Amino acid sequence: MASWLNWRLQCAVERRTVGSSGMRSVVLERANGPISLDRPDGRTATLRQEGEPDHFISLPRRSVATCLAEELRRLDPDEVYGEVIARHSTIAV
Repeated sequence: MASWLNWRLQCAVERRTVGSSGMRSVVLERANGPISLDRPDGRTATLRQEGEPDHFISLPRRSVATCLAEELRRLDPDEVYGEVIARHSTIAV
């Protein structure tokens, strides 16, 4: 995710790792205030933007089996992943 954001947005990306429970939050810093998506409980995420009310989104953590089943349903190439891997050697994260 960090490599893709860095490449597509052409901006610096800072990645922090805490534990091994997967991605918990993403914060995009903008001139007019940050946008954050935080999912502390693994079920519900909160989307926050400067000057807007908080939005609560059902975003449950998916099991490995569910992710694998989804990938097996799609037998086409993952073009976004392929682009990131092809460019990874030129991305500084």
